[in-house]
This record gives sequence, structure tokens and C-alpha cells, in this order.
Amino acid sequence: MVSFVPKYEYKCADVVPDCSLEIKGASSEEEMMSMLQVHAKICHKLDKVPPATVEKIKKAIKKR
Repeated sequence: MVSFVPKYEYKCADVVPDCSLEIKGASSEEEMMSMLQVHAKICHKLDKVPPATVEKIKKAIKKR
């Protein structure tokens, strides 16, 4: 039996139009959010992502 493990992907441009970051292959939404926290801090100068933006990000994460 082969089990399918979904992968997650995200395009930052779906939330921040001028950002070209794309992440593919995260194994969970939690892993994706962890990577995006680092990206937000380094590239967008956000020490903390606002809750409304977190919700937009979660809606933009695709499960494949």
C-alpha cells in the first residue's frame, strides 16, 4: 500500500504582491509557517507578523 503525504506550497506574492518568494515541499502547515516567520523577519522587516496577515498567509498555503 502506498500512502500519499501531502506537501504544502506558498507564493508570497499571493499576500505581498511585490515579493517573489515561493516555497514548495513543506511537510506541514507548521513547517511552512516557521519558514515564513524567518522570511517575514529578514525580507519584510517584520519581527511579528500581524494576526490578519497570518490568516491571509494560511489561506494562501496550498496543499498538493
